[in-house]
Amino acid sequence: MKTNRKIEYNKKLLVLLIIVIGLFVILQIVKNQKESTYTNYKIDNTKEYVYTKYSSVNNAKVPYINIKGEQAKKVNEEIITLTKDYLNSKNKNKTVTYRYNQNKNILSIVLTFRDVDQLEQLSYNYKTYVFDLKENCKLLTNEEIIRKFNITYAEINEIMAKTMQEKYLDEVEKGYIDKNECNYSCYLEHRNITNYIDHANYYIENSHLIVYRAFEVYSVFGEEEYFTRNDFKFLIK
Repeated sequence: MKTNRKIEYNKKLLVLLIIVIGLFVILQIVKNQKESTYTNYKIDNTKEYVYTKYSSVNNAKVPYINIKGEQAKKVNEEIITLTKDYLNSKNKNKTVTYRYNQNKNILSIVLTFRDVDQLEQLSYNYKTYVFDLKENCKLLTNEEIIRKFNITYAEINEIMAKTMQEKYLDEVEKGYIDKNECNYSCYLEHRNITNYIDHANYYIENSHLIVYRAFEVYSVFGEEEYFTRNDFKFLIK
């Protein structure tokens, strides 16, 4: 009896092992098919969708968008133009970097420009590009990007307003600003913000809508120490 039970147990174990192996093989096939599908959009399959084309002594990194199509070609040419002064600068505070996110058929790139003025005050600016690989590597407009999230400019403006109000209240709480000396309108004036979605740069990261929006961080209150790069990144949806 014990021998028969052992045989039955081994049979069940073997069947279970076969099922597990079968599921693993199926998942790998599906994964490879997806990767193969998106790889077809690359110019050079040996490289990433976005890779560093040029770099310099000031840690500047200029990307190349490794996808097919006339629009991507024009964007790569535009990036060379936009980054030329930053790439050639010997000033370590004047530089450009980038990051990108590829999620299924959506490829997003953000360039971060860091500069310094005559008063040695740092400033940041952003430029984003979003491509839909399935749509013949189409460069999406701002309207097409936000439409994917079923959201309006008014709603985006409201979310950004709420985030900026939270920053103001946090600065008041931490003692950077006395609310009796500078109310929220005064705060926005120092930030040089008249409209929240002016100069907004739209980016898709892991199925989330992100806005990169630069603003002034220096003021008579010495707030520059409060802000980090993450303060220019707004999670919308």
